[in-house]
Amino acid sequence: MIVEARKLRPLLAVVMVMLTSNQYPLMAAEHGNFNSGVFTVAKTQDNSGIVLSGKVVAFKEITFTAQRAGRIEYIAGDEGSWFPIGRVVLAQNDEALVAQRNAALAQIRNKRTGIQNSRMQYQREMFNPYGGRQQPMAGMAFPAMFDRFFTPGTNSGLERQADIYSRYSGVSQAQASYQQALSQLRSIDEKLRDSLVITPFEGVITKKMVEVGDSVQAGQALFTFSHTRYFRVQAQVPVRLVSLLHTGMLVDAYLDNMQYPVRVRVAKIYPAADDKNHTVTVKFDMPTGVPAASGMYVQLRLPSRHPSQNLLLAIPQSALIKGSSLPGVMLLLDNNKTELRVLRLGHELPNGQIAVLAGLKMGERIIANPSVNRTTPVTTAWTEQ
Repeated sequence: MIVEARKLRPLLAVVMVMLTSNQYPLMAAEHGNFNSGVFTVAKTQDNSGIVLSGKVVAFKEITFTAQRAGRIEYIAGDEGSWFPIGRVVLAQNDEALVAQRNAALAQIRNKRTGIQNSRMQYQREMFNPYGGRQQPMAGMAFPAMFDRFFTPGTNSGLERQADIYSRYSGVSQAQASYQQALSQLRSIDEKLRDSLVITPFEGVITKKMVEVGDSVQAGQALFTFSHTRYFRVQAQVPVRLVSLLHTGMLVDAYLDNMQYPVRVRVAKIYPAADDKNHTVTVKFDMPTGVPAASGMYVQLRLPSRHPSQNLLLAIPQSALIKGSSLPGVMLLLDNNKTELRVLRLGHELPNGQIAVLAGLKMGERIIANPSVNRTTPVTTAWTEQ
């Protein structure tokens, strides 16, 4: 039995080596050796400033919506089509409105004729008071005499004023009806105007939501129109850094498709901060001729007020997991198990490390060079800095 136990010892040693080889090699060197072992997350001095992320936005951008229900009959172009100012780019069906407008025009002609007739009646009353009314019978004196005895007395002056005022009221009513018809025509013309989409400035269609033949309701989005001759960078700046910026100030911006920084100018600082993120929206003007497009990712390098604000969490680039769609590292837990931690990265530091904006805390340990063929079960997590 003793001999058999001695024979099993080498086999047990081989098994232990195989089990431990599935774990990441934990070496004592934590700060010096980045090729293997464990790296303790710490802050590094960065005198280049504070880096914030932003995006490229158009100089102007609006979303056209349908002003009334109807069917799309005409669209001038697709995404990327450029149009000058004042161009009709979309039209809805307007047959019913055209019929209403023709009816309104006929009503206006009738009202205009009514005004002329009322004015004519008023003039006849002024110059021929008894025109059109039957006069007392002439000839023998008895009919007129009996009329004077049996007919109640009348005030000819008061009747005269009442007749004139009646004709004048007819003219005023005819004019009011004419103005009402004109207002109805203007309302129909406004609805016809709402059936068209006219560009308020030059630009391109960046997103189209409808096609010819679609039925839309009032308030439904049609397409997005952007002024892309000039671009801006929009960023959410923490409140503590907004005081360092002022209108006209120049800062460095790094675009994904450019190897060198671009100088952008502070154009607009919003007066209010977001109550959830505690950030202020700031827009920067980009120089003309820069190859950019709306939605591109941009990194801004802002100046810091105090040297303590230049301390950033940094990790070696070898610690990043290769082939992952999102940047991440393997976090070493207290029980020697590993956990996949997704990060938000900043810019590259002069010492070759890369800044970590979110995802790690100072003092946490990560695998400096994670093995591609790892077999240790891992868990995923995300923590804010």
